[in-house]
Amino acid sequence: MRRVQIVGTQRSGSNLLRLLLGSLPGVFAPPSAHKLRDFQSLTSRYGSLHVPSNQGRLAEDMGRLVDMNALAWPRIPDRRRAVLAEMSGSTLAHAVLAFYDAHARYFGKQVWVSKCLENVHFIDQLIDTGLPILYLHLVRDPRDVAASFSRAPIGPKEPRAIALRWLEDQEAAMAAREMVGEDCWLTLRYEDLVTDPEAALAPLCDRAELRWSTTALEFHRREEARSAASISELWNNLDRPIRRDRVAAYKRSMNIELVTAVEGITCDLMSAFDYAAEYISVPTGISASENEDILNRDREMRAELAAARDPEAEAVHLRRVSFLEDLKATRPPMGFAEDLMYVQFAQKAVIEWQGRLLLIRKGQDDPHQPGRWELPGGRMKPDESPDDALVREVREEVGLDVSPGRPLALWSWRLGNEQDAPTVIAVARLCETSTGDVDMSRNDEDDFIEKYGWFERDEVLDLDLIPSARGPIETVLANL
Repeated sequence: MRRVQIVGTQRSGSNLLRLLLGSLPGVFAPPSAHKLRDFQSLTSRYGSLHVPSNQGRLAEDMGRLVDMNALAWPRIPDRRRAVLAEMSGSTLAHAVLAFYDAHARYFGKQVWVSKCLENVHFIDQLIDTGLPILYLHLVRDPRDVAASFSRAPIGPKEPRAIALRWLEDQEAAMAAREMVGEDCWLTLRYEDLVTDPEAALAPLCDRAELRWSTTALEFHRREEARSAASISELWNNLDRPIRRDRVAAYKRSMNIELVTAVEGITCDLMSAFDYAAEYISVPTGISASENEDILNRDREMRAELAAARDPEAEAVHLRRVSFLEDLKATRPPMGFAEDLMYVQFAQKAVIEWQGRLLLIRKGQDDPHQPGRWELPGGRMKPDESPDDALVREVREEVGLDVSPGRPLALWSWRLGNEQDAPTVIAVARLCETSTGDVDMSRNDEDDFIEKYGWFERDEVLDLDLIPSARGPIETVLANL
């Protein structure tokens, strides 16, 4: 899977860029969904993300958030399972990337593009996943960004507040570029994109192994573009061909006050992207108290604008906010306390039938031990006795009713390599059953069990066993 993350500042043409790229063969380019930003303060409610059930809850909630987007994502079947199958680690960033991977894979795309520009402030989390990502920094003249924001129904409105945001985002992008290196970074100016899209996107197409097609220039004819343009004036240019007259549009506004306010804050950094200030050559210093006054004035201007917006249209955009607030206020699901434990306890079953031992194999989508064999059983729930836990786990996994007996082996392992990964302490116990008829129909998808097998004792150690379980299983065989 090839991944492209666009970073930068809003009102820089990112939706135009997304639709252009999404019109190329093999590219999945959905609307922005802000999952990495919006779940930053919510991850603790899911407990340890080493636990598949916690990953599943997070995937479900991310999906619900995406479903509330004003611009819709295409739906895929069994989204939760598809996301979990792509999980290659146990962090929020892993989950976000897996969400994109799952959708792109379902639609047969080799490249996906994320338009969540604010991810420039979470680059360290994306880097820590260890997954390859190509970062595309989209930058636009801050005076045009300010002119666009001043007309938009959302976002900052005070010119200096807009300039401060542009400055913050570009500084974050330049720091991120140092972190990821030149091989994983491209800078694209909006002005170059609208002047000659094919030439401007050639470096990206080369790096991401994309084939340019002139059909991309027909993006405005796609249903997605027409639908977006009909929903909000935020996207009212998307159903039109590329407009080159948006370059240096600030000059036509004749708003000298806006231009000088923006240049006063951004003029030093503008030159790094070949933008020339016209009125200000020395940046205006902003004290802490002045900065607070600017932001307060901006909040007032936003509130005035919000009060004048159409309530029905506003409700669509506020669905996400309400959902996130409800998540913060809702008590975590039952079993949450168990997932936060540093030490967890497990019961494993040693079941013999007609001289053969029962083992189960993990599926290839298991996040920890794909394709490996182990004894049936699992972790105990809070306030559950060892016997009850073992009976429940065996019934859920293989559909057998067992009577737990004496212990045969005791061992432990870490559930992941991260510093906060819990230690699991397990005991394998001899169990009696009245039948060998295994039934896996009640198997929970979070267990990632692919198949079962009955094996002669001398066959067991030839299997691809979970490494931490090989020694204990040898002990089991010796003690039977």
